[in-house]
Amino acid sequence: MKWLITGANGQLGETLTSILRANSVEVESLARKSLDISNVNDLDTVLKTIRPNILVNCAAWTDVDGAETNMDAAMSANATGAQNLAKATNSLGIRFIHISTDFVFGADKKEIYSEEDSHSPVNFYGISKAQGENLVALENPEAVILRASWLYSPYGKNFPKAIIRKLITDESSFDVVSDQIGQPTSCISVTNSIVSIARSAEVRGIVHGSSTGSVSRFGFAQSIAQAIGSSPDRIRSVTSESLNLPAKRPDSSVLSHERLGTFNLPQPTSWESDLELNIDEILKQVELELQ
Repeated sequence: MKWLITGANGQLGETLTSILRANSVEVESLARKSLDISNVNDLDTVLKTIRPNILVNCAAWTDVDGAETNMDAAMSANATGAQNLAKATNSLGIRFIHISTDFVFGADKKEIYSEEDSHSPVNFYGISKAQGENLVALENPEAVILRASWLYSPYGKNFPKAIIRKLITDESSFDVVSDQIGQPTSCISVTNSIVSIARSAEVRGIVHGSSTGSVSRFGFAQSIAQAIGSSPDRIRSVTSESLNLPAKRPDSSVLSHERLGTFNLPQPTSWESDLELNIDEILKQVELELQ
């Protein structure tokens, strides 16, 4: 069984590749410089050369604020690229798992979203990812669309690493929003869901792969502080409006996990357990980057 991972330089692409290789799985992992998924000719050449059995699309435009002023680039990566992959994998009989996001929701202000709920994005990043989901479902009815949320890992840039860096580099207080509710999820947890899905041939359609439970950004930051032995009192609660960011964020983008049960797949761990399992490695990586 040969895997192909797109978006190799992203934190999920790196995590998935590392875990598969550690388990002696044959995997090719390509960054954008090796494969631009918006280029149909490049994609056709790569797929016919590598001939994977499973393709996991971790490639995406993930700069939420940047998407507001780079709409064409965001749509090219998150919608056109996803469509190209779905069409090619359907034509060649390759199992396709497309990674999406909780940010396809939020405008209707529901407290929790199921796999059956309609898209309601609040920013252009969410619009581009929602369009990508629509096109994947259209071009490849057998594809799996796996939604994840608030991803973090030791790799790249993410919320826990930013909080830890602030906590260990100075003693000043800092602000974190308390009016955004979601599900922090490690890339290891999502990788476990991807592997479970890959082993189950009957899984198709939308599946939610976030951690269970929910927390505000502020509450998550306080938990990170406690986990590394720092004082959570240094973190101040503020509103999203006070930050005046280019892109609005969902007030709540909590995902339910009904379809995992439908396919008899394991439920993800809670966000608290997920953080406990990953915090030491993330702290170690931040300390290395600060040397």
